[in-house]
Amino acid sequence: MDASTRFDTQIVGGLPVIANYLDRLQVADIIDRLVPWEGNVPLGTVVEIMIVNRLLAPMPLFRLGEWAEKAGVADYYELQGSQLNDDLLGRGLERIQAHVDTVQTDVVMNAVRGWKVDVSEVHYDITTAELYGAYAGTTPEGETPATPQPAYGRTKSGRKNVKQIQVGVNVTGDGGVPVAHVPLDGNTAEASTHVANMRRLAKLLGRSDLLFIGDTKQDSKETLLEAKAGGGEFLCGGVFSTDMQQYVSSGQTVSHYRCRKGCWPLLGDGGQKLKLEGVVDA
Repeated sequence: MDASTRFDTQIVGGLPVIANYLDRLQVADIIDRLVPWEGNVPLGTVVEIMIVNRLLAPMPLFRLGEWAEKAGVADYYELQGSQLNDDLLGRGLERIQAHVDTVQTDVVMNAVRGWKVDVSEVHYDITTAELYGAYAGTTPEGETPATPQPAYGRTKSGRKNVKQIQVGVNVTGDGGVPVAHVPLDGNTAEASTHVANMRRLAKLLGRSDLLFIGDTKQDSKETLLEAKAGGGEFLCGGVFSTDMQQYVSSGQTVSHYRCRKGCWPLLGDGGQKLKLEGVVDA
C-alpha cells in the first residue's frame, strides 16, 4: 500500500436498507410528480433525505448538510452538503404540507399493493408530543389558525404544565403497518375525531367496509352509524355511553356491531335482551 493513500470513512448505518425501502415506495417519484417545485434540488430528494435523517439521526434539523456528508447520504444522492441549507429544507416542508394528503394516498397505495398488505382491519389511536417554551400566536387576525396548534390538554405523561400537539395514527391489523395519520390541536378531544378519521380512511383506501378498532373514545352512536353506513364494523372497549344505551334500548336493530365478550351489558332497562345483529364475541 502506498504511504500517500488516503481513506475517507463514512458511517452509513442503515442507509442502504432505508434507501431501498424508499425506492420501492417510489417516494421521490411520487412527490416530484404531484408537487410543483422550483428548487435547485428535486423536492422528492429533499424529502427522502429528511426521512433518512429522521430514521438515522433523529435530532433537530440543524446543519443537515454536514450530517449528510458524514453519513454518506450526500454521496448517495449525488449532492453537496452545502446544497442542503435551512432555506431549502424549510421551503420543502412548507410545500409538502400543502400537498400531504395527495402524496400520502399514493405512497400508502404503493405500499399496500407492493407488499400485499391487508387493510380490512385498521387500528386507530392518538399519540402526543409534549412541547416546552413559549408558543405565541402568529395567525393574523380574522384568519383560522393552522393545525396543529400547541395547547394544554390531557398529556400521556400526566403533566399539566406543558403544551402539546397530537397525532391521530392508523395502522393495519396485518403487521401494524401505518397507513394514515393526521395532526391535531393539543386540546382536541379524541372522541370527536373518529368519524372524520373513518371518512379519511375510506377516501385514502378507496373502501369503507373496514373493521375499525379503537379504545373507549370510539364508543358513540355517531361512530357506529358511520361504520354501518359504509358497510363496515367497529370494535372498541368500554361500556355503552348513555346515548348508546338509550339508542339500543329504544328497540333499534344494530347491524355490524362487534364487541368483546362481557364488555358491555347487553340488556335493556327492563332486563330484556337487546336486539343485536351480527354480534361477535372475541
